[in-house]
This record gives sequence, C-alpha cells and structure tokens, in this order.
Amino acid sequence: MRITFTKTPATKNLLLYPLFADENVRDPQLKKILGELRRTKEFEGKQDQSFFLLNPSEKLSHKVVFVGLGDKKDISSSLNNFICF
Repeated sequence: MRITFTKTPATKNLLLYPLFADENVRDPQLKKILGELRRTKEFEGKQDQSFFLLNPSEKLSHKVVFVGLGDKKDISSSLNNFICF
C-alpha cells in the first residue's frame, strides 16, 4: 500500500479515517456505521480496502473515507514508528 501526503487539500469537508482491522472509531455515529459495514463484510479494515460515505450525518464531514490498514501486527517497524497511538 502506498500512502502519499500532500499539503494541498483534495476537497473541503473530507474526513479520511485510516483503520486497522481490529480497531474501532471513537465517534458514536461512525462506530455504528462501521459496525454495520463489518457485520456485512463491506469493510473490515483489511489492507488496501476502502469505503466511501457521502453525508453520513449532519454532525460529520460531508464525505468520509475509511481506509483499511490491515492487521496492526503486520505493519513494519519503520511505519510503526511513524504512526502515533
């Protein structure tokens, strides 16, 4: 998987939410949506998996993209040092 960072915003009101396979979100509305996506196996947080939500709720960003990172144990040590938890 290649992740590219840029200083130029892609669009307004976009929330990009990277998730490991066994990780959950903190926002209660997104947690409910993510639970349903995992139940139906539409998004499980697997590496290179993504899911796009348009207008998930009035309180959240206009667009939300879940990006699967796979299992946390499979992340290389160099990338693990880059990601802060």
